[in-house]
Formats: sequence, structure tokens, C-alpha cells
Amino acid sequence: KGGAIESQINQDRAFVVSPYNLSGSDNKDGAATTTSRLLGVFDGHAKLGEGVSQHAVTQLPKLLSSKIQQEGDSSANIDESTIKQALHESFIEIDKTAPAHVSGGCTASVIFQHSDKLYIANAGDSRSFIASYIKPTKQVVIEYASREDKPHLEDEKKRVEEMGGRVYVPPEGSGGTSRVMYIDGNGNQYGLAMSRSLGDWEAGRLGVIPDPIVDVVKISDIIASHVNADGSCTVEEDGSSSCAAKISEADVKLFAVSATDGLIDYVSLEAIANHVAMGLFEEEGEGELHLLNACEDLIMAAAKGWHDHRGGRYRDDIAIAASVISS
Repeated sequence: KGGAIESQINQDRAFVVSPYNLSGSDNKDGAATTTSRLLGVFDGHAKLGEGVSQHAVTQLPKLLSSKIQQEGDSSANIDESTIKQALHESFIEIDKTAPAHVSGGCTASVIFQHSDKLYIANAGDSRSFIASYIKPTKQVVIEYASREDKPHLEDEKKRVEEMGGRVYVPPEGSGGTSRVMYIDGNGNQYGLAMSRSLGDWEAGRLGVIPDPIVDVVKISDIIASHVNADGSCTVEEDGSSSCAAKISEADVKLFAVSATDGLIDYVSLEAIANHVAMGLFEEEGEGELHLLNACEDLIMAAAKGWHDHRGGRYRDDIAIAASVISS
């Protein structure tokens, strides 16, 4: 990573829980009857920030499950508002219970599939996205991507300044990032490069909140938008014709990715989506790139970007979580 040996600590955490069985049983055998999975990343920052990201990655799965089950007797009966509220409350509780009195904080970007819906909850500058792979054409489409919660965004800047914080916006073209400036308990000034996070209590007094933005995407809507059952053809004025590939529901494959800024600062979301799709959906004879190898390729590409840009003096931690989404 560059720097002193004591700084060579990976503060990022990533997880994929698939299947993700909610607390309680859906049937007498304890087997889930509703498709659920959970994945995400947590990017720790500042001194001992890895303590907060570790707390989040270990506590969030069971905390979310518990909160969802408080509202329903079976996973099939849980509605959208209940899940959104459970995600929001889980982020808030992780923030409150984090070991932040002796450490920094972390981002949180997670994707929760429950039946036909995908819930994306984000706080900070890590990102999550949903993408599709169209088998007949091998086309990869990013269907949804969470935003980076940055201090210069109008709504974020307004909240921070109303709570007494100061937002630093670097000169255009400088390559820097906007920051929320704050003084820690020891009197040291810091600039936090995000407007939402978990565990940053000092900055929290100045408008850096743990509340996630939670969006919902319907799996069936994405699939339906790509289906072209008849493989229709069009005829141009010059007499030439072109036919679209026949695409059925089975041809549309969905997948989800969460990644920290150590990756997305140097590898575009499109490049990540295309390479993950190769690892998930390539068939025998097409290269057979395994998902783990695909993720390793992306990490190495980002690491090279950091090395080339920083001359080996610094590289941010890098984490990625990826999973197929089944309908």
C-alpha cells in the first residue's frame, strides 16, 4: 500500500450471504420458501477504522434479519416498507454500537434480494449496482447504480452546513475530492471525503449521517424490458433489413456488485460489470473465466492504477462483492 509498515492494514470488508435465511422458519423444515440473498462492502477509514468495518460486516446480517422478522411471521408476508425501514434502522444501530470511541468509521453499501425485489442501501462513497447480461447478444447493461455520497452534492452540502459543518470543495481540475472538515477529540483537523458514514461520531455532529439512501428495483421489470419474443426485423429505406436477436426471459441474467472506492476510483462501473459478467456467465469454450479470477483481475487493474498515479507511495484498500441474482 505504500507508507509505514504499521499502515499495511486492510480496512475494507466484503461479504456475500447466499442464501440469506431470515430468522425464524418459513416452513416446518426450516427451509426458506422465498429467495433471499445479501451482499455488500464496508470501507473503513481513519485510525482503527477496520474495527468499525469489521463490526458492520459481522453484525449487519443478523441485525437486519432480526428487524425484518419482528414485523412478520414469515418472509413471504414482509412488505417493501418494512424492509426499507429495517435496512435504515440497521444502519443506524450499527453506527450507534460501533467501537467508534477508539476508532474511525466506515462506508456501507449493501444489496438485499427478497423475492422479486432488490433493495440497495448506501451510506458513503462505496457503490453498488445491478446489471444484466443478455445471453444471445452478450450485452451487459448496468440497470441501476447507487450514488457516491459526497459533501459537494447540493442536498448533502445543505445539511452539513445547516448543522454547523464546513464543506471544502477543491478547485476544478485539481483532482481532489470534496470533504467535510471537522476537529476530532484530540484537537486534530480532518477532512472526511463523504457526507454519510457509520461510526464517525465527531463528524456526525456536523451533518455526516449514517442514514442510508434505500432504493428498490424489481427484477421482473428489468427482465421484461429486455424480452423480445419474436426477434422482430426492421427494413430500412434502402431496402436493407436487420433483425433483433430473439430474447426470452431465460436469456436475461442478472447480477449484483458492491465495491469500495479503492476499485471504482480506477476501474469504471462498466468495466467492472463486463468483467464480472465474463466470470459468471461465460460458457465452456469461451474462455471459462472464473468469478474469483475476474475479481482478482479487477483488483490488480485498480492496484496498477493507484501505483501508476501515486508512484507506489499509496494505494487505497480494495474490496468487491458479487453475486448472481435469481428470479
